[in-house]
Amino acid sequence: GWADNVAAQNLSTDVLNDCLHYSFRVCSIVEARESSREGKVAAKKEIHKQVDVEMADGTRPGPSIQSLVDKAVSARLKQAKAPIKNVSR
Repeated sequence: GWADNVAAQNLSTDVLNDCLHYSFRVCSIVEARESSREGKVAAKKEIHKQVDVEMADGTRPGPSIQSLVDKAVSARLKQAKAPIKNVSR
């Protein structure tokens, strides 16, 4: 006949008793991973908002470099074309 394996029965009882602990551990690992992922997503969204604000600041209308250069050059040309006064002695 068949003989019961006492070691296998003890092992199966131990595994059955530990299943609850295994499931709680799996749940805590998944929750920790999700919490970490949510933190990373929140940080990325905050950085995205900051970059959007900085980009908006950079695209505000104002004098362009070209217009500033044009004004400076025309002012210099006007000074150069201004009649030179002869100083009589």
